[in-house]
Amino acid sequence: EVATQGFLYVCCFYASYTPAFLIRVFEGMGMNGEREEDIYPVLVLNSLLLPLQGFLNVFIYTRPNYVRMRSAYPEFGRMWAMR
Repeated sequence: EVATQGFLYVCCFYASYTPAFLIRVFEGMGMNGEREEDIYPVLVLNSLLLPLQGFLNVFIYTRPNYVRMRSAYPEFGRMWAMR
């Protein structure tokens, strides 16, 4: 259980920070503001994924309680277990 939680946190971190890391690498290679259209997809991914890290962490944080409730009360719905 702990290993799964840790793995999910690390995956969320890498998914969120990979575009930001790529932007820094591109800047280090000399791609500045004049060539921004070349890395536009990475900029969009960065703008979408970086703020979502906290949102995704909420689901990872509440996952153990959700799993425990679902196994203890399988007759209730999924929304009931998330409360």
